[in-house]
Amino acid sequence: MPAASAPAPLGDRDPNKLSNPTQQGTKRKSNSATSGEQRPNKTAKHTKSKKADIDALLDTGDVTLPGEDTGSVPVYDTCGEIRRKIRALLAKGVSQAALSRTLSKMVPGGQGQVSSRNIGTFMKQKHLMDGNTSPAFYAGYVFFEKQRIKNGKPKTKTRQEMEEVHGKTGVDLDWSFKGGSLTLFRNERAHVDKFGRIQIIKH
Repeated sequence: MPAASAPAPLGDRDPNKLSNPTQQGTKRKSNSATSGEQRPNKTAKHTKSKKADIDALLDTGDVTLPGEDTGSVPVYDTCGEIRRKIRALLAKGVSQAALSRTLSKMVPGGQGQVSSRNIGTFMKQKHLMDGNTSPAFYAGYVFFEKQRIKNGKPKTKTRQEMEEVHGKTGVDLDWSFKGGSLTLFRNERAHVDKFGRIQIIKH
């Protein structure tokens, strides 16, 4: 009877060989329900909401001012006050481009448009009435006055004083407070008061 053969010796294990061949090539299945689902576009919704907010800030309703169609609305604000109101509006996210488009609507056709450059130059002025001949000043006043009426806000005490001081014509929009010239005697000097009037003071 032949002797039973001895079992073959174990060989060295190949470290690169998988112990379970069926595991080779197995991939984790993705959740098709999640991957196939279209997620809501939050960016688009945010952009749409922001545009609506900007439109609301620039809305003047259907208010029309006397003299608006001829560009002759009397102005009862100083340049400094209009600059303050514009800064507050820009701080809320309104761009100069959007503001220029809105202010251009306050000026009758044929009298020029209010560009971003107009607004930028006007906003750089420092003194109370510097920039009074700028279209941005006139259009800015018309815009904020229409908003005041639309929102049902009363005239401030300063506004009422401006009307009393300047009368029916409003502040001067023709003579430049920054570049205009005055003829004064040696004992006189010019001063712009808080209402935007030139006062001649003798000393």
